[in-house]
Amino acid sequence: MKSDYIPAPIDVSDIQLPSELCELAEIIAKNVHEVWAAGRLAEGWKYGPERNDALRTHPGLVPYEELSKIGRAVQQ
Repeated sequence: MKSDYIPAPIDVSDIQLPSELCELAEIIAKNVHEVWAAGRLAEGWKYGPERNDALRTHPGLVPYEELSKIGRAVQQ
């Protein structure tokens, strides 16, 4: 049943990528952000300095390169 689904991300905090994969990891991260942002925008969300579900604003709705200014972990 879908309502029983509980996400279980793996802990990757101790994983060290070989240097030749770091660029690929960054490209994948950027693409994940682009897909997430496109979905939010399609749902009527817009940029706002704070997340507000009622107003549909989110500080993460910025280009990927700007996320380091607000913290890449802000996406929810």
